Amino acid sequence: MVRANRLNDETPLAQNLAKILHQSCSEAVEEARHMSADDRAELAVFCYSRAHLRDKGLAMAALCAPEVLALKSSNEIAANILAQAAAFAQVTPNRVSLHYPRVSLAYGHHV
Repeated sequence: MVRANRLNDETPLAQNLAKILHQSCSEAVEEARHMSADDRAELAVFCYSRAHLRDKGLAMAALCAPEVLALKSSNEIAANILAQAAAFAQVTPNRVSLHYPRVSLAYGHHV
C-alpha cells in the first residue's frame, strides 16, 4: 500500500498523487503507464482499496505484472485484483471516462 512516508518523499508517485487521483480514469491510466512498475502497482492497490477509486485501481492493475502486484499486496489479494481487472476490461474495453448521472439535493421543489 502507499505508505505515508512515501507520500512525503520526492518520488514521482508522491509528487503526482493528488493530480492522478483527481484525473479521469483514462487520464490516470495514461499517467500510470509512464510510472515505474513498482509505483504503478502500489497506486493500483491504493486505488483499489478505496471504493470511490476502485475503477481506477482495476484499470491500473490491468497494466501490472502479477508478481509486481503481489509484492505490493498479498498473493491472494493480487490474484483477486487481477481477476477483477480482467473482467473489468472485458466489460468496459473502450471506457474513456466514468459518467455518472448528476446528483441534485433538491427534493422535487423548483426554485
